[in-house]
Amino acid sequence: MSSTTSQKPFGYKVLVGFDLFFLLVWGNAKFFGYDYILTGVLFELLWLPSLLLLFVSTVISLIYWIKQKFALDSVYCYVFIFCVVLLGLLFGVS
Repeated sequence: MSSTTSQKPFGYKVLVGFDLFFLLVWGNAKFFGYDYILTGVLFELLWLPSLLLLFVSTVISLIYWIKQKFALDSVYCYVFIFCVVLLGLLFGVS
């Protein structure tokens, strides 16, 4: 008896959530910085996990976009573009 299980693709909502989390941490550091104790502590605790999540979500969205044969109507295409824009913000604007 063989059971067939369908593999669901990684949810794009999770990837967008990772990216929005990074945007929140980056915006906190950019606009508030160390002016307040709480924002400084949050930045120090969250900068590395948010950066890792941004890189991981970029790679995952690229992999799923490749699996969908670079379809421009794919949601992973737009998630990948959003990740690249965030990486541009990170490395372009300091």
